[in-house]
Amino acid sequence: TSKPAGRATKSGSGSFSRIWTKTLPLVALPWSGSFSDWVLSLIHICRRLKSNPVTQSIPVIFVTAKSAEEDEELGFKLGGVDYITKPFSIAIAKARARTHILLKRQADALERLSHLDPVTGIANRRQFDSAFEIACKRAAQEGKPLSILIIDIDHFKDYNAQQGHGAGDECLRQIAATLAKSLFRPEYLVARYGGEEFAVILPTIENTAAYALAEQLRLSVVELGL
Repeated sequence: TSKPAGRATKSGSGSFSRIWTKTLPLVALPWSGSFSDWVLSLIHICRRLKSNPVTQSIPVIFVTAKSAEEDEELGFKLGGVDYITKPFSIAIAKARARTHILLKRQADALERLSHLDPVTGIANRRQFDSAFEIACKRAAQEGKPLSILIIDIDHFKDYNAQQGHGAGDECLRQIAATLAKSLFRPEYLVARYGGEEFAVILPTIENTAAYALAEQLRLSVVELGL
């Protein structure tokens, strides 16, 4: 939870500024139930939380002495996940906070899994599409090159038919691991693009360097002896 929220209410930032670049498990905001400067400041904080991709998934709990239905409705409309009215049991409030933190961690885990290929464990097509869009925008804004590699495994269908799907999956896993290991910069992304296709995003890399890296990746796969 975020205890110093009260010191941030004058401007909606202050001690709260650290939240915009650091993901916290949960934020608890005091709520007076009337449209005072205090409440307007909290509304500003909550809207900033929900509009920032870094913080929008942080659960927000409103703590208030007001129990009017319209106040509670507004809290949920602003993105709150819970609305605790005073007086309240500390033990129960902590239990509710733990529940929301657990739900967030589960949601985060599911989100991470939704961007991974279940066979190879590397990025899937969904993550590739998202990363590719971001990379294109950044390259256009900064005026820098962007290269994409599309890698297809020769004769994979025959290999899969002869060796079985289990062996085929293991083949994909070894190739994926080799490609990922060979990409030495963190901004590079390798993804499973299709059945036996992989794609690599290479920000700031021109054609000549991309071709050389593609050949290095090909030789690394050949060395597997599959």
